[in-house]
Amino acid sequence: MALTQAEFDALLREHQRWWRGGGSGRQLDLTGRSLTGLQLAGRRVDGVLFNEVDLSGADLTGTDLSRTELIEANLRHANLATADLYKANLIGADLTGADLTGARLLRADLTEAVLAQAILDRTDLTRTFFLRTDLRGAKLRDARLDGAGFDDDRVSGWDATGATGTVLAGSMVIDADGLTDAIDSLRQAGALVGRSSERQDRDRSVVGIQRHRAPHGRCGEQRSGSRYRPRPPQVSAAMRIIGEMERFGLDLVEQPVSGRNLAEMAYVRARIAPPMLANEASWTRYDQLEVIRHVPYVDGCLELPTAPGIGVELDRERVAWYAEVYRTDATAFGFHDSRALSATPVLPKF
Repeated sequence: MALTQAEFDALLREHQRWWRGGGSGRQLDLTGRSLTGLQLAGRRVDGVLFNEVDLSGADLTGTDLSRTELIEANLRHANLATADLYKANLIGADLTGADLTGARLLRADLTEAVLAQAILDRTDLTRTFFLRTDLRGAKLRDARLDGAGFDDDRVSGWDATGATGTVLAGSMVIDADGLTDAIDSLRQAGALVGRSSERQDRDRSVVGIQRHRAPHGRCGEQRSGSRYRPRPPQVSAAMRIIGEMERFGLDLVEQPVSGRNLAEMAYVRARIAPPMLANEASWTRYDQLEVIRHVPYVDGCLELPTAPGIGVELDRERVAWYAEVYRTDATAFGFHDSRALSATPVLPKF
């Protein structure tokens, strides 16, 4: 059933109270609803769930869609010029022919989205991640691509004249000639781009591997009757808390969600600025090998740290003590077996 403008405005006020915090209001979830005829241009709808909604042809000029979920949304031929899509989740969204001129897609997720014939002129695509995205015939003229990542995206006929920035090392696209380096393809399309070498961007490329190995979906999205459903509540809570703390100069995030759920960890990491400690996210040798396989290589060699040491000062007495405990009592404590398929209990933290 279609929402009236008055109903939508009332629900949005409740959502904005929830978004500001304080324990009142509730998040606006419009999943699957008909939004035909609603006036959304220039409105603040940040954080709203627009999954599977029909916004085809909608006027969203200048709309604040930051941190929204638009999973599998129909945005065909929508006007999103100058819209703010910061950290928006656009997995599987259809933006065929949409106008995103001057829009901000900083750190947006365009996994399996369709942007065929879309206009992305002067769009901010900083750290935007493309995975199996359809960009055939898209216009990216004068777009900003700092730290953008590409992975098996279809790009035949795209126009990137004047686009600038850096692209993650190892990014690959599919053009008329088949699988090719994204930087080469962009340059052939008129872009002036280089290869990213920043530490933050290298971290992002490692995060990208989780998109391929999420057990129930992609990037924390669980499969349902449709292809995806909204992320779990613990992920939403983590994202909200981190977003609030970022304003106060947050330096490090430690294990915001269960380390055993690699998909959720990857989803959060791709959308936050501070580094994230994920010391409990690699439990087996297969997890570790998966990370190693995707660490950037330089001239065929694994890139090593440039700073001296490993960044910590070892307590040599404590290391020697643990070594002795391992030598004499490791069996009793079930010390981790590197040949095992899953983790076993390790030495106690005395």
